[in-house]
Amino acid sequence: MSDSTDQNSQINKLQHYLDSMQVGTWEWNVQTGELAINARWAEIVGFSLADLTPVDIDIWTWLAHPDDLKRSNQALQEHFSGKSEFYDMDVRIRHKNGSWVWVHDRGQVMEWTEDGKPLWMFGTHEDVTHRIMIEQQLQTLLVQEQEARGRISATLKDQTELDETNEKYRLIAEMTHDIVFVFNVKKSKLTFISGNVLDLLGYSVPQVMQLRLDQLFTGESLRQLERHHRHALEALWQASDKPVQKSFEFQHLHQDGHPVWVESTVTYRLNSQQEVEVIGATRDISERRQREEQLLYTATHDPLTGLLNRTALQRMSQTLIQGLPDQATLSALLINVDNFHGVNDTLGHSGGDQVLCELAQVLQTCAGSNNQVFRYSGDEFLVLTRLIEEDQVTKLARSIQAAVARQFKYKHHTIQITVSIGICLDEPYNLDQIILNADIALYVAKKSRNTVTRYSPSMAQARTRAEILAADLSTALGKNEFELYYQPIFDIKRNHFGHAEALMRWNHPQLGQIAPGEFIPLAERTRLIIPMTDWAIREACSKLAAWKQAGLSDLVISVNLSAVTLEYRRNELVRLILDAIEHYQVCPSCLLLEITETALVSDVHEVSELFTELKKHGVKLALDDFGTGYATFGALNDLPIDVVKLDRSLIRNLETKDRDRMILDALFKIVQGLDHKVVVEGVETKAQFDWLCQHGCDYIQGFYFSRPLPDAEFRDFLRMTHIIQSVEEIVRIAPGQMLPASAQSVQSKEQPQHRSRS
Repeated sequence: MSDSTDQNSQINKLQHYLDSMQVGTWEWNVQTGELAINARWAEIVGFSLADLTPVDIDIWTWLAHPDDLKRSNQALQEHFSGKSEFYDMDVRIRHKNGSWVWVHDRGQVMEWTEDGKPLWMFGTHEDVTHRIMIEQQLQTLLVQEQEARGRISATLKDQTELDETNEKYRLIAEMTHDIVFVFNVKKSKLTFISGNVLDLLGYSVPQVMQLRLDQLFTGESLRQLERHHRHALEALWQASDKPVQKSFEFQHLHQDGHPVWVESTVTYRLNSQQEVEVIGATRDISERRQREEQLLYTATHDPLTGLLNRTALQRMSQTLIQGLPDQATLSALLINVDNFHGVNDTLGHSGGDQVLCELAQVLQTCAGSNNQVFRYSGDEFLVLTRLIEEDQVTKLARSIQAAVARQFKYKHHTIQITVSIGICLDEPYNLDQIILNADIALYVAKKSRNTVTRYSPSMAQARTRAEILAADLSTALGKNEFELYYQPIFDIKRNHFGHAEALMRWNHPQLGQIAPGEFIPLAERTRLIIPMTDWAIREACSKLAAWKQAGLSDLVISVNLSAVTLEYRRNELVRLILDAIEHYQVCPSCLLLEITETALVSDVHEVSELFTELKKHGVKLALDDFGTGYATFGALNDLPIDVVKLDRSLIRNLETKDRDRMILDALFKIVQGLDHKVVVEGVETKAQFDWLCQHGCDYIQGFYFSRPLPDAEFRDFLRMTHIIQSVEEIVRIAPGQMLPASAQSVQSKEQPQHRSRS
């Protein structure tokens, strides 16, 4: 299941929950005006949802009371600017019958644009008409009480009127679910509280009247109320003793000790003795806070792993920067699972999901409580840390790699996972730039896999080049910008060149010739490698036919099959290859298909079936880059291959280390004992060539003889080698020995330890 599907499922569940609570919901795109409401929102004002369709923000401006609309816009601007955590107010909305309905309108921005503007805002509507009517009646009675007290103080009469007013006051207080109270600021004590305090806080009226404030509120709420109290008193004096109304949320303490979320609407006023009184109504909002917390959690957490998501990262960006000193720095680690598409194909998407969940737990354990872990995208994770020393951050990255580098099991499958990590270290706080730099470093790290790479400014230029290539690669095939080069392979026993490997080159119209190490990984990530491989097979067959006509018969061309092609084109591959062979009328045995060790990770059995089918038709097969870590000797025996190509890393120290020569000699015996031919890649010196010839190697490939050549130069090379029989003379005048600067650049990119080819 995809991330979006999981999230939609969670949102739907929450929506059903909200519907059951009879709460109207709204979701507003602040930038476009798009508005989505539920049926309860419309029901509150006497409409059906169909009556109000199509819905946009104009519905709100049409129904809202003009006076409240102005206050609403002001409150929204305060929320957008960060002055308030929530948009929260009571507003009037016109009912279908013409009356005004009071709703408690509450919302919060859940997503921001890249330039910091509010994008998506979510909120609720709750019908509070009854509560507002009670409050208004209370306010009316308060005025009547004050007037009565004034008359009594003047005439010492009308006691009956005062008693009646007080009785009405008490009855109305008991009618509402809200707790009505009067607090005398001078005496610092409650002078009145309604009886339903027992239901909310577990105290009787006599009990609660004797409590201290620190026994009624949590510590944080008490500090919050003290701040509100100071501001209200200042406003009261500035208003020339006119009543001041405030509304806020806080936590009461229940008798059993657990906190209870409440909302209070209070009025500060002077009584007849010129003492400040706080008269208010408090209501239980625990369920509403729970709903809001659930909604907030859904909006800020990845539904699969439970980690914080990119929405949380945006919110945290605004919070973090406010709490950091001017010179504060931050480091980031961007983590990517190597070959995750292979994980999904091997384990299935359910298995892939399990791997991501286990990986999330590993990351949280490694990061600890002082660092923050996010699921940044499908198979990418982000760790933000205050660590700024390179050795500390590198140590954290290595510990993550070590913890991840274990076997993940799912049903009957076992798979090895590795991760590449890009680091942006000790950067001034700009979260977007920090993550971008880490992403650039990750781009470099992924070229080798299971690597930790620290960002440096020089990488940004490489990324810019990579972005150009990424944008142009999708159209390159249609524009005929690809070309096959051919690297000759020397047959030691026959003493001639009857074999070549086809290597793809990209002739970019602006950047010139692009080596495969640059564009093949990009093509694999975007799956463009699939049509590129189709083209390479047809082109190789075309050249075999052309060379035969030119008198260059019995040549064998090797074409690489990427792991991506095998994963996504496996069922069609046999037909495509056979069609190309038939179309160009070439001998099937003249085509040698190479598969790398990494392709075996997905499914050795299915690869074996594919190769067996191709072998039936005479196509030759090779296992490339043997010795880099994935393939086993069991694979050599199980796969119907003809040739094993040993990776260049195996001969790097051939001239200096006895151990390497012993390993290579043993490999020859094992591979040839299984009736496979051996090709050694990356041969560059005469000493390497001489040793390989003496110890039973079958074929040699490398710059010792020649660099990869375009078609015309390759034909000239073959004609020259037919005339010149001496290997030393061939080497002396071969194209690999006198390279122009442009070719040297390509050569340098052709020879990393793990080269990418097609």
